[in-house]
Amino acid sequence: MNFNIGIIGVGKMGLSHLAIANQVEGIQVVAFAEKSNFLRKALSKSTGIEGYADYREMIQKEELTAVIICVPNWLHYETCLYCIDQDLHFFVEKPFTLSHETSLEVAKKADDSNVLGQVGYVNRYNPIFLKAKDLLGQNIIGEVFYYSCEMTGSVLKKPTKSGWRNDYSMGGGCLYDYGSHCIDLALFINGNDVKVKSASLKSVFSQNVDDCVSAELLHLSGRTGHIHVNWADFATRKASNSMTFWGSNGKLIVNKQELNLYLAKNESSTGLNDGWNRFSITDFSTETNYYLRGEEFSKQIQDFVDRVSGNEVKINDTLFDAARVDLIIGEIFSMSNKK
Repeated sequence: MNFNIGIIGVGKMGLSHLAIANQVEGIQVVAFAEKSNFLRKALSKSTGIEGYADYREMIQKEELTAVIICVPNWLHYETCLYCIDQDLHFFVEKPFTLSHETSLEVAKKADDSNVLGQVGYVNRYNPIFLKAKDLLGQNIIGEVFYYSCEMTGSVLKKPTKSGWRNDYSMGGGCLYDYGSHCIDLALFINGNDVKVKSASLKSVFSQNVDDCVSAELLHLSGRTGHIHVNWADFATRKASNSMTFWGSNGKLIVNKQELNLYLAKNESSTGLNDGWNRFSITDFSTETNYYLRGEEFSKQIQDFVDRVSGNEVKINDTLFDAARVDLIIGEIFSMSNKK
C-alpha cells in the first residue's frame, strides 16, 4: 500500500520526522503545515514540498492517508480530534494529551472511527530495551521484586519563569516532558496494571512547574518500582534513560546503549554465564532506511506505516497504552498536590 502523508508542525521533532518519513518505503510526504512564515517558506523552497499555514487547509486540499503531528503539547487534543473527524490516521508526539480523560476520549473516538493512532514513545523501539523486556519475560533473573526507572537531562540550568516549559496548561514541566517517556517505558516492560503509591514533585529552577519527579509504583503482580526524573541535572549533557531490575537470581541494568546482566546462577540454555554478561547496541541489527537521532526513531515510523498499511507490526503500541501513561501522570500530580 502506498499513501501520502502530511506533517503538522515542523519544529525540531517535525523536521526529524519529515526527514525520516521521506525515506520510508510506501509513503510520500506531500505537504506540511507550519505557522511560522519564515520556516514554512524556507522549507518549501528547499524541499519542493507544499507548505500551509493552517493544517486544516492542508488536510482539506491534499489527498492524505495519514499525518504526523508535532504541534505543541497543549494542541495535541484538538489536532487529534480533527484528524479523526477527517478519517485520517495519525502519529502524534508525546505526551498524548494533557489529561487521562482527554486521552481516553481520543483513543475511544479513534477506535470507534476505525482511525489508527500512535504516540511517539520511542523507547519501545530501542533494541536494548526490547532485549531487557525479552530477558525479563524469560524470568532470567528470577522473580523481579523491585526496579528503578530514571531519566535525567540538563534542560534547565538557571532560574526561569517564562515560556511554555514553565506552564502546566501548555504541557510544561518535567513530569509531562521527561516523565511521560519514563513512565511509558516502565509500563511497557512491567505491565499496565499499576497504581501510584507515593509521589513528590520538586522545583529547582522553575517558578510554576516541577523540575524533579519521584514516584513509587505498585504493580498487580506485586512488583514495585521507583520513577526518578530530573531535567535540571548539571552532570548530564544529553537526556538519558536507564532502568535497573533486582530479582531473586540476579540483577539487570539497562540504558539505550548497553545492557549488563548479573546471574547468581545460570539455569537457562541461552549461553549466558554465571556472573556478569554484557550486551551492547552494536550486538543487534540496527538497519533502517534512514538513521537520525537513533534507529528507534525510524523504526517507530516504519511501524506506524505498517499499522496503517495493514501489515504486521513489531510493537504493540496503542492509544490506550498512551492514555494509561496519562492516568499515572494524573495520579502523580494528585498525590504531590501539584497543578
